[in-house]
Amino acid sequence: MRIICLALIVLAGVVPFDTLPAQYFGQNRVRWEQFDIQVLRTTHFDIHYDRAAEPTVREMARKAERWYARFSMLLGHEFTARKPLILYTNHPDFQQTTLANTPLSEGTRGFAEGLRDRLVMPLTGVGAENDHVLGHEIAHLFQFDLAESSGGATAMMRLPLWFVEGMAEYVSLGSDDPNTAMWLRAALASGSLPSIAQLTTDPRVFPYRYGHAFWAYVGGRWGDEAVSALFRDALRVGITMSITRTLGITVPALEAAWHESIIATYAPLMNARESTEAIGRLLDTPERLTVNPQLSPDGTRLAYLGQDALGQIDVRVRDMVTGRVLRTFSSSASDGHTDAIAFLYASGAWSPDSREFAQVVVRRGDAELAMLNATTGAVNRRIRIPRVQSISAVSWSPDGRQLAIAGSRDGQGDLFLYDLQEHRVQQLTNDGFTELHPAWSPDGRYIAVSTDRHRSTDLAVHQYGRLQLALVDPVGGRVRVLPDLGERTRAINPQWSGDGRSLYFVGEVNGVADVFRLDMARGVFDQLTQVRTGISGITPRSPALSVATETNTIVVTAFLRDRYALIELDPTRVESYQRLAADREVPTAPILDDLGGVLPPNVASPSPLIDMMLADGASGLPGPTAGAATTRRYRSRLALEGVGVPSAGVSAGANGSAVGGGASVFWSDLLARRRLGLAVQAQGRIQDVGGQLFYLNAASRWNVFASVGRIPQASSSSRIATGEVLNERGERTAVALIERGVIRTTAYDATVGAQYPFSRTRRLEVATTATRLTQAVDVTRELVNLNSGRLLESEQVRESLGPAAQFAQFSVAMVGDAAVFGAVSPLVGWRYRLEYAQTTGRIQVASFTADARWYRPAWRGSLAVRGMHVGRVGRDALNGGLAPLSVASATLVRGYAVDSWNERDCPPRAAGGCLLADNAFGSRIAVVNAEYRLPASAMGLRAVPMEFAPFVDAGLAWRSGDAVQFRGPLSDASRRPLLSYGLSTRLNGGAVIAEFFYARPLQRGVGGTFGLSLAPGW
Repeated sequence: MRIICLALIVLAGVVPFDTLPAQYFGQNRVRWEQFDIQVLRTTHFDIHYDRAAEPTVREMARKAERWYARFSMLLGHEFTARKPLILYTNHPDFQQTTLANTPLSEGTRGFAEGLRDRLVMPLTGVGAENDHVLGHEIAHLFQFDLAESSGGATAMMRLPLWFVEGMAEYVSLGSDDPNTAMWLRAALASGSLPSIAQLTTDPRVFPYRYGHAFWAYVGGRWGDEAVSALFRDALRVGITMSITRTLGITVPALEAAWHESIIATYAPLMNARESTEAIGRLLDTPERLTVNPQLSPDGTRLAYLGQDALGQIDVRVRDMVTGRVLRTFSSSASDGHTDAIAFLYASGAWSPDSREFAQVVVRRGDAELAMLNATTGAVNRRIRIPRVQSISAVSWSPDGRQLAIAGSRDGQGDLFLYDLQEHRVQQLTNDGFTELHPAWSPDGRYIAVSTDRHRSTDLAVHQYGRLQLALVDPVGGRVRVLPDLGERTRAINPQWSGDGRSLYFVGEVNGVADVFRLDMARGVFDQLTQVRTGISGITPRSPALSVATETNTIVVTAFLRDRYALIELDPTRVESYQRLAADREVPTAPILDDLGGVLPPNVASPSPLIDMMLADGASGLPGPTAGAATTRRYRSRLALEGVGVPSAGVSAGANGSAVGGGASVFWSDLLARRRLGLAVQAQGRIQDVGGQLFYLNAASRWNVFASVGRIPQASSSSRIATGEVLNERGERTAVALIERGVIRTTAYDATVGAQYPFSRTRRLEVATTATRLTQAVDVTRELVNLNSGRLLESEQVRESLGPAAQFAQFSVAMVGDAAVFGAVSPLVGWRYRLEYAQTTGRIQVASFTADARWYRPAWRGSLAVRGMHVGRVGRDALNGGLAPLSVASATLVRGYAVDSWNERDCPPRAAGGCLLADNAFGSRIAVVNAEYRLPASAMGLRAVPMEFAPFVDAGLAWRSGDAVQFRGPLSDASRRPLLSYGLSTRLNGGAVIAEFFYARPLQRGVGGTFGLSLAPGW
C-alpha cells in the first residue's frame, strides 16, 4: 500500500498550481464585484467593459482606432484578426482581473499578452495617461502580430525586454519626453550610461526609459522607417545581427555614437545647472525609494512613502528635527485589513491640527482613506467615499470639516468634496478635463489643482495639453486657469504658502522640472532650483513637493543617481535664482527652449513620422461614429487558450517496444473566468497512458474546480535463479530462470472543490476526492540455457495484487498568505495554513495540519520563523500501508536525509532496523525552523538573484503513547527531537530555485553534511 501514497503524490502534481486554486499557499485574486460586461465592436477591436463606464469607453474606442491607423502606417502592417481589448473602470477593478497569474500591484498600468492577443488595462481618469497606456499596449499587439510570421512566441522571447518595451514607449510617446531625458541626465551625471549589453543583462537598468532612449536615437538618426525594419529583422536574426544588417553599423559603433549624442545634447545644459544634492539637506539615502512627501502643517513631521531593502513599500512618519522614523504603516504584511497602499500617483494629507494623516489605500476592491493616528500609527477610522471609485490625491480643508479629493467615477476623473461630519459627497467638476493634486488655500476660498484645461488641449480630437495650475471654487466649482510659464511648459503639485499669498509648484521649463513660486497678487514667478536631473516623483504626474504652511519648510522628491530621494530645500532659496514675468509676450529665450526634454540625437529626423502623428490629434482619428458603434452583452464561450509543447519518444528493449510523451491543451473564455484543461502523458505501453481533465470556474466570489484523471505508476524488479534440468536425452543442463516483473498501480481520481477568498490574503478551501487504486504485476519468466544462451521456455502472465482499494477524502482548510517574496524566498509578512482531512473507505484516517510562518525585516535582511505540526489519527494512522510521516527532509530538518545515513548512524542492534530512522518517522511530526535571510541585493549584488541564510532546524516525530525526552542519547524507550544548524544558499535559476546547504546534524555520527533542495525558501 506504500505505492498508494506515491500515486497520490503524482496525481497532485499533474495540474499546475496556477490553474487550480487548491494550492498550499498563495495570495488570492478576489472578485469583489460582478461587472455588467458589454462588448463594443469597432473596425479592428472588440472592446470589453463594464456598462457603467460606457461614455469614457466610447472615447477610448476612437483612440484605439487612431493608434491602429498610426501604427499600421508606421509599421506597414495590418492586423490578421480582430483584437480584444478589456478595459476596467478603475485600477481597483483591474486588480480583480482573472487574466493575470499573480496579483497586480499599482505599478502595473496595463498589459498585453500573446496567447489570445488580449490588451488589458484600467481607466485612470486622466485622458493623457489613458491614451499613452493604450498606445503602448496596442504597439505590443502589433509586435505579436509581426512575430507570427517570424517564429511566433519563440521569436518574441528571443528579444530582450528593453528592446520590446522601449519600442512601445517610443512609438507611443515620441522623442519629446522629459521623464526619459531626466534618466539620461542622471546617468550622465553619475557616469553610468549603460552599454547595449547592460541593457540586456543588468537588471538594475530600467528597460522602459533606456529602451525608449535607444529607439529615439535610432528613429532620429535613421528615420522612423528604421523602427519597423529593425524590429522585423530582429525577430528573425536577433538584435546584434539586425543592427548591422538594417542600420549598417556595428553594435559597438552604435553604442559609442549614442553615448556621444547624449553627452552633446545634455552636457551644456547640465554645466549651467547645479547638482541635485546641492539644493538642500538629503533626508534619506538614495539607495532606497522615498517619494510622495507630505509635511505636517506645523513642519515637525514628514509623512512619505518609503521602500526598504526588501522592496516593501510603507507609510513612514519622520521627525524633522531628529531625523528618526517615528511610525510605520504597511499594507497586508502587517495590517490584514489593507490590501495595498496606493503609491504611484496618490498622495495623502495631514489634518490641520497635524494629528491625523489620511492615506489612500485599497481595501476589499475599492479605494478608501485610512486615517492614521500620527502618534500611535494606528488606523483611527476608514472612510470609503461614496461614488468615488478611485482616489489619486486628497487635501484637508483649513477648518478640518471637508476633504478635497481628486478621483474618478465610471472611468472619468474629476474633483470631489467630502463632508467628514455629514458624510456627503459633492462633485465639483464633471467633464473630460483632468484635475490632480488638490491643495486647499489657508483661507478656504480656493482649491489649487493641476489641470489640462489649457489652450493646447482639444477634447474634440482627444489631444491633451501639458498640465498647468488652476483654482477651483469649493462652493460653485468654477475653475480659473492661472498664468503659466509659457508654451510647452508644465506645472503640477501646487502647494500654498502659510499666508496664502504664494503658490509653490513643480514647473517644467527647458524640459527640466524645478521648484517655482507664483506670487498670486503680482503674477510673478520665482525659480527656486536649477537641478541637473529633475524634481520628480515616480511618474511625471506623481506628487514631488510639500510645504508646511506654518513654517514654509519645503521638502521635494528629487531624482538622484537612478533613485528618488527626499531633500529638504535650503531655506535661502526663497531668494530666487531667476524671476520670470507672467506676461507670455516678453519671455526670456531659455524659458521657451525645450531641448532638455527632447531625446538625442535632437536633430531633425530624416522622417519624423512619430512626432508628427503625435502632435496632430486628428491624425488617424476616426469620426465620432467609431465610438458610437452598437454593443452587445458579453457571452462566455470557451476557446483554445494554448497548447503545451508536446514531447514524444520511442524505445525498445527486452520487454518490447514502447512509446512515451505528453501533451496538454487549455481552453478558456476571453476573460479567463472559466478554464478547461486536458493533460495526457504516455510512458510505455497503452496501459501506462495517463491523463487529467480539469475545470475551473472563477466567475463569482466562489472559485469552483473539478478534475478527473487516470494516473498510472510503474515500478520494476527482476531476479535470476540458476540450476540444472534434464534434457530430452536425460542429460543435465545448466540453466537460468530469469523473472522480470512490472508492478502497475493505477489511480482513478475525481475531485470537486471550491475556494472562497475573504480578502487578498485569506481564504477558505474545501475539497472532496474519490480514488480507486488497482494494482497488478506483469511477470515475464524465461528459462535460458547457460551453455548455449538459447531460450528454452518463456511465459507472460498478469497477476492481481489484491482487490482494488477505494477511498474518499474530504478536506477543509483556512489559508492566510501576506508574504512578500524576494528573489528566492519570502522576506516580509506572514503565512498560515490550518487544515483538516478525513479519509474513509479502504483507508480510514484523519489528518490535521497547523503551519504558521513569520517574516520580519532585521538589519539588511529578514528573520524567518516557521512552526508546523502534522498529525494522523484513526484506524490506519499507524498501519494500513500509509507511508509514515518524517522530519528527515531537506525541507524540514536539514542534515538527516535518509539516503545520507551510514553505518555510524545505524549501528547493529538486537531489535534490528535503524534507531535513527525509528526516531525520524512517526504518525505525528512537529517542526520549528529559524533563518536569517540576507539577500545578495542587500550586499550590493543586485544582479544576483540569491540569498544567504544561516539556520537552525528542530523536528520531532512520534506516535501516540510515545515518551519524549530532550536530553541524553537516542534510545528505543523514547523519542528525541532532531536538531541541526548550518548555512544555506539559495539561487534563482529562472526555471527552478536551488538551495545548497551545509548542515551540522547533532544526533548523527558525522561532523557535517552537504545537501541540495530544488524548492523556494519556506
